[in-house]
Amino acid sequence: MLPAPGAYNVFTAIDKDLHKFKRKILNQGFADSSVRSFEPTILNHIDIFVQKLNDLASRSSDGWSSPVNMTECCRHLGYDVMGDFGFGQSFKLQTSTTNHFLIKAVEATSLKAGVYVQYPRLAKLKLERFLARRAAQMRDKYLELMATLVKSRLASGKKSQQDLFSWVIDAQDPDTGKGFSQSELWAESRFLLIAG
Repeated sequence: MLPAPGAYNVFTAIDKDLHKFKRKILNQGFADSSVRSFEPTILNHIDIFVQKLNDLASRSSDGWSSPVNMTECCRHLGYDVMGDFGFGQSFKLQTSTTNHFLIKAVEATSLKAGVYVQYPRLAKLKLERFLARRAAQMRDKYLELMATLVKSRLASGKKSQQDLFSWVIDAQDPDTGKGFSQSELWAESRFLLIAG
């Protein structure tokens, strides 16, 4: 499950030292103090969530509001928080429909990965291009969005945001001096979004 040759993320790294290094770097971003400093941003997203629910509830007839798909509302909230926490940029799923494809694209990507984990030889055949063209198109759009996010975040500099990416941009192994390559940053970003 490598997005590019040699581009392991914390989930796919099978080398114990590499995994330990990646986990050590990411743990800094998940430390209590880091998460607490991010709390105002989370609260801003929750305020949008509550306001949206309030707006939906106010559109009532006969004292009852229309049914609301809370699964979608909660997914939009979760993705917006993870976009800000991971990359310093919200996906704005709560306020715009532009990136709503993202949820289906992540589901399609996860399904594909799940199938390929069970039967790795299928990956070489690239059957999804023929059997699931729409899912492949959404996946491509998702990968394009993630590449844009990573490039944008790298261009803004390490300390420009209080986000998880600020910990991995120029992290280095104290023993080897090795850091994350651009393809590894991209691999971590894909995993962090899905994990988030």
